[in-house]
Amino acid sequence: MTEFPQTERPSHPTAPAMRRPSLARRMRRLPLTSILILLFLFIFPAMTADWLAPHDPIRSRILDRLTPPVFFGGSFEYLFGTDRLGRDILSRIMHGARVSLSVSIVGILVGGVLGTVLGLIAGYFRGLADKIIMRLVDITMALPSILLALVLAFAVGTSIQTVII
Repeated sequence: MTEFPQTERPSHPTAPAMRRPSLARRMRRLPLTSILILLFLFIFPAMTADWLAPHDPIRSRILDRLTPPVFFGGSFEYLFGTDRLGRDILSRIMHGARVSLSVSIVGILVGGVLGTVLGLIAGYFRGLADKIIMRLVDITMALPSILLALVLAFAVGTSIQTVII
């Protein structure tokens, strides 16, 4: 049996120092942090758009039309630039997010309550009630959502209530 020669260990370790985990890994470990960041980035500006929006989202400034965003060489007056009519895009996004948030919150609440009630009825009564509810769910799942939305918008008209429904 051959014996391998012993190598001397250096006095200073050559292995790289322990690195901190990446931001994505740290956020996966702490889901509350991700929720708070999303809340701060999306919901807070939408809720406080009247106070935080830098410009009026409807007012046109023709002289400032098609200003590029800051990261493409624009000015800090319009962080996200302006559209063809000179309206501030950041202000329009902040105010427009209100509608999206309200539609999504109402839709989630209505869907959650309706699904819970129907599930409780189907589970409690079983038999005929369960079969009827399941057939109704099958029918709604078989209909194309976009076609149903178009028919509803044509029949009822366009409004936020129609979008929520």
